[in-house]
Amino acid sequence: MRVLLSIQSALLVLFVLLTGCSTNTSVTQNIVYENTAHKFKIELPATWAEKYEVIETESRVVFVNKANKEAAGGELFQIEVWTQEKWKAEGEELAQIIRLTKLAEANGEVYTFRTPTDVQYTATDESLKKAYNDMFQDVEKIKETFQLIK
Repeated sequence: MRVLLSIQSALLVLFVLLTGCSTNTSVTQNIVYENTAHKFKIELPATWAEKYEVIETESRVVFVNKANKEAAGGELFQIEVWTQEKWKAEGEELAQIIRLTKLAEANGEVYTFRTPTDVQYTATDESLKKAYNDMFQDVEKIKETFQLIK
């Protein structure tokens, strides 16, 4: 009887150890967006796959929610590269008024992060509003991933 109890105890301990050591292979990787022209990269959540669009201009990179792009703009955030002179003349004051943050400064350029100041989703459509807000809740975490590259 005592041997049977010891075997059961050993099997229970073994079961607990094995289930506690299992690994989750369904972990998804973030999406790395790299801009070689402006020499920076950021990480977007894997949940953004197929749901965003990037619009690049000479000094600006805008991330847009595809579902709301046509009807309401859908802008989630933008990264803009300013000259140091322009930043000193306009940016510092503008940052006091709107949601504009200085991310970094390198080689005479200032990298900024800005979120929209107006509604960028279709307010009358709950599914479009949710699609936008689900992505927008990640924006602050994305901002923290900004890195300059060589």
